[in-house]
Amino acid sequence: MSMYLKTSTVVRAEPVNAFDFLMRNPKGKIYSSRGPEVGDIGRTASYEPGYKVIDPSGEATWLPKDRFDREYKAVPDNYGKYERPIDLKIVDELITAGLRALARKAHPDIAGGDADRMSSINAAGRWLREKIVEEA
Repeated sequence: MSMYLKTSTVVRAEPVNAFDFLMRNPKGKIYSSRGPEVGDIGRTASYEPGYKVIDPSGEATWLPKDRFDREYKAVPDNYGKYERPIDLKIVDELITAGLRALARKAHPDIAGGDADRMSSINAAGRWLREKIVEEA
């Protein structure tokens, strides 16, 4: 079951048609395409494609595919690891800023600079950028 985001609420959801949802969740709610009202279970219990949505309280509901696609967005894979999805471009900018700050102190062309330290800084920058590629 994948994770999806609606405003600030994260829910779990999986594709399932209305009939199968009712067979597995007889007390579950079925919502219509039109709005927040609960649809007529007898009329809606068809093979219409949709999603079984489980909210944080554990309540199961069914939404038609078109409504689900309008209201929910897929959660990135790294969402569970961090508070927010990580923008890898920002991570690269942070690495670049850190490398420049360290280079101002360690560059061999600057008084008090050290070529070995500068080589270590560059190696660390390459290693961090490789980690970004692995994460992506």
